[in-house]
Amino acid sequence: MTEQPSVAPDVPTFGQAFARCSTIVRAIKISVIVGSILCIINQWEAVIGEADLNILKLILTYIVPFCVSSYSTAATLSDQIRLFEGDSKDMPGGKD
Repeated sequence: MTEQPSVAPDVPTFGQAFARCSTIVRAIKISVIVGSILCIINQWEAVIGEADLNILKLILTYIVPFCVSSYSTAATLSDQIRLFEGDSKDMPGGKD
């Protein structure tokens, strides 16, 4: 029977980190800020009324920053497990 590695109790797995309320709230905040800036840049003509608004582009403009923020937060939190356990070969600056 193999022994399970010890994990710091407050360091989540990737899935747990992804589902954390703080991860979701941070991703929403970033999505609103970045998505709004990208919307103005990418759909300026629609914003000022010279063209039709492309709904698919609008939705993707907010979903992409949300996904990137959620993923990067969850990955960073779950990477802390490897640092805690001393396995740093896959981490930046880690040993080969």
